[in-house]
Amino acid sequence: MNKVIKISGMHCQGCVGLIRMELADGGLEEKIKDVRLVGDMLGEVELQNASAEELAQAEKIINKIEGYHTI
Repeated sequence: MNKVIKISGMHCQGCVGLIRMELADGGLEEKIKDVRLVGDMLGEVELQNASAEELAQAEKIINKIEGYHTI
């Protein structure tokens, strides 16, 4: 089952690339299905077959990046 994390602070394709890179660096590259912009200063990360621990890890990684936080 896929899980979606909403992220505030995303506004461009550079943000998409940064989030994808940080998650990959954190060991979650194989879990990333999509990173996308969905609105003004809002984006989403879709993880596939992620455990609760992996989901928590992804949120922790995202929240450590200045200017971004999960909602």
